[in-house]
Amino acid sequence: GASEGFYEFVISAPGLLPPRWFEWIKGLPAWTKALFLEQAVWQWIGLVLALLAAALVPLLVDRWRRFRAGPAVGRTWRRFLVPLSLILAAWGVHAFVEGPLKLTGDVLQVVLHGTEVVMFVASAWAVVSFSGVVAEIIITSPRISDKGLDASLLRLGFRVLGLVIAALIILKGLTQIGVPVVPVAAGLGV
Repeated sequence: GASEGFYEFVISAPGLLPPRWFEWIKGLPAWTKALFLEQAVWQWIGLVLALLAAALVPLLVDRWRRFRAGPAVGRTWRRFLVPLSLILAAWGVHAFVEGPLKLTGDVLQVVLHGTEVVMFVASAWAVVSFSGVVAEIIITSPRISDKGLDASLLRLGFRVLGLVIAALIILKGLTQIGVPVVPVAAGLGV
């Protein structure tokens, strides 16, 4: 026969957690184990906290970046850290909801697709930022004046290269989450 309440236990139980944390979750009040959209309330609380922490990381990195002065190469490196921290934060949420939090069903799919979108957009942003880093590193060469035409052309060329690679990353990301890119590109006349 079927075990009554087994399904509720399975979807509301945590994933891979140290035994102490598992015992802590088992000891939570009954209201935190109530299901809402096939997730326990404690899982919703964990998801909200994970999303807040993930949003806070890039904001703190950006705040730190803004208050630092220095040469152009250092500024562009620090600019690159913001999308990199966003990628890491999204990856952390992705791993957390699949592992310890153990979300299931449609909620899991929405969160996973959302983190994938954030990772692809942040990756495109990181490529554009990194193209600026490469340009500034080349411009620091003693043969190139950082205010001259050569420096401007290098910055422009690397920026265009970064934008092309970023567009390819976005297209790859769209196909990864199931958006048909070929009809969209055909509709744009590409």
